[in-house]
Amino acid sequence: MQKIADLKDVGIITAFKQDVKRNKIWLTSSKGLGKIDPITFEYYLLNELEDQFPKEALNGIALDESKQLWLLGNNGLIRYQPETKAFHRFGTTDGLLSPVFNKNTCVTASQTGEIWLGGKNGVNVFRPADIKLLNTKPKVQLSRLLVNDEVYTTEGNLNEQEKLSFEYDQNTLSFEFVALDYSDPSANKFRCQMLGYDQEAIELGSRNFIRYGNVPAGNYTFKIWGSNSDGIFNEAAFEKKIRIIPPFYQTWWFYLLCTLSLSGIIYSVFKYRLEQALKVERLRVKISSDLHDDVGGLLSGLAMQTELLERTADEKTKPKLKRIGELSRSAMSRMRDTVWAIDARKDKLENLVDRMNEHAEETLIPKNFSYNVKVENLDLSTNIPTDIRQNLYLIYKEAITNTAKHSNGDHVDVVLKKSGMDFTMRIIDNGKVVGKNYKTTGQGLSNIKLRAQRIDAQVSTSIQDGYAIILRRKSF
Repeated sequence: MQKIADLKDVGIITAFKQDVKRNKIWLTSSKGLGKIDPITFEYYLLNELEDQFPKEALNGIALDESKQLWLLGNNGLIRYQPETKAFHRFGTTDGLLSPVFNKNTCVTASQTGEIWLGGKNGVNVFRPADIKLLNTKPKVQLSRLLVNDEVYTTEGNLNEQEKLSFEYDQNTLSFEFVALDYSDPSANKFRCQMLGYDQEAIELGSRNFIRYGNVPAGNYTFKIWGSNSDGIFNEAAFEKKIRIIPPFYQTWWFYLLCTLSLSGIIYSVFKYRLEQALKVERLRVKISSDLHDDVGGLLSGLAMQTELLERTADEKTKPKLKRIGELSRSAMSRMRDTVWAIDARKDKLENLVDRMNEHAEETLIPKNFSYNVKVENLDLSTNIPTDIRQNLYLIYKEAITNTAKHSNGDHVDVVLKKSGMDFTMRIIDNGKVVGKNYKTTGQGLSNIKLRAQRIDAQVSTSIQDGYAIILRRKSF
């Protein structure tokens, strides 16, 4: 046979009571209220979380006619209904002669339905059916408000003011409150919630004080519910609207002012940069026009004067004058390239293509070459940065000039193409490449590679189906 003393976590047992209706044996002990299955001897200690019963020492037990448990303890008399988990504590304010029932007290239920309690001050006898809980649901009022832990004073009644407003640095609020039920004020219970701050209501028990520290700026509603001494709560909570005024740098008008200021700064910067870009463009146009009109005119005049002098000069002087004329025309050609590169009116892709066609016409046609300039997947109206446009043209010009001088073919294809994010320029002639048994000293390919590096491009050559120069870079 298993002994009760062998059961774990029982504590010091003070009383037993058989419950035939529930087929349980109830026991009180130094650890609280427990129950035993008389067949399996399984023992279970009631707890506050699952059974809503406190863990405290108990010294006696009785069952009334409705099978409610009456329990004696150091904190008064407890009535408990296991099915509904209804719990209520009685004290001297309810008529008990003593608030303490120690191990020397006793309790029993008579055959006529009374409960008899023995204690140090005498005997209490009552009929459980005659005990009624208070039905009054007390109102709750604020008794004191502390702001930043100092008492808050205001004109008029604090409870009659619908809304209270505080500055952003007055955001530590402490509330003291009272339930208007005086049958046993110490047994009154409270719950509260700061809507907008608390996720759910806070059970305070008999504590009538709560403190909120560092409440963020915003609008809140503080709600308090109170119960009478029998634990009956009022449904209608006391409410007080609270506003914590935000600092100026968190207000909508400050955000709007910052937005407008930032927009103004961005607009001013954009306008300034636009004006500077327009100034640069106007300066580029002026410089290109001046070079074309002034320097171009001087070089043109120099070339014409040299040709006239060459006609009347003696044979010894003619070669020198002829050289001067050639240098003048070469300078004019280079100056035209510089003027074209500087001119802000020539920044589009179509201007580059036109210039390519113009140079091919001047260079290849006299050498009996045909040519074709083709554009694929590119918008001719696209603007090209000046340095890229200039270097692309000079690379092209170098390649076309070399073709005209050295190629044994008669046709050149030029393809400008965009593929994904890459730009490709391909220049290929139909001549046959003849290997040389000596190292050339020309600078053409070296110049092309140097200019390609300036615009972050790569250049390669190919000798399949003619001589080809291929340039690749990220698209502009």
